[in-house]
Amino acid sequence: MLYFSGVLSGNPVSARSVSQFFPYAVDDAYGTPVIPETLGNVATQRFNQHGVRLAPDLVASARRQLVVRDNVASFFYHPFLGLQHLPELVDGIQQLGYTFVAAPSLL
Repeated sequence: MLYFSGVLSGNPVSARSVSQFFPYAVDDAYGTPVIPETLGNVATQRFNQHGVRLAPDLVASARRQLVVRDNVASFFYHPFLGLQHLPELVDGIQQLGYTFVAAPSLL
């Protein structure tokens, strides 16, 4: 979540911002439900400031996240990638003990 200075306090809003990261579903400071995208996405090439991240990288992130009880290990998968990386990603995450559920069931 990204919050701008002054929004929550009622003071004048500035361009200075602060972000928050949650490894589980929360309601943000505005009351909006947020399902976090904690694992990121598969990226087969560098884009802007983001490097290459393949299925094993996301699975490794899911493994590290197991230290958080009731965590949500979610990711975004770009449809233009086809199915090439998806089976390895899903299998790897399931082998860690995660269960895939519909996003609305987390709210």
